[in-house]
Amino acid sequence: MARNVYGLDLGTYDIKIFDKKKDRIWHAKNVIAMKDKKYIFSVGDDAYEMYEKAPGNIQIIEWCHCPF
Repeated sequence: MARNVYGLDLGTYDIKIFDKKKDRIWHAKNVIAMKDKKYIFSVGDDAYEMYEKAPGNIQIIEWCHCPF
């Protein structure tokens, strides 16, 4: 049998991961902070906190509006 079993929910605005072994659900926002349009600067809740506070060279992208 598998040692760890995970459930993954890729929602529109957040990601939920269920860890059966620890009986825990982890939540994170579907947000990416890109620096100079080519480097990943931050992801998840940390990137969400930067929304509307980031300098001009860092772009905050919500996953459901992601250009790729």
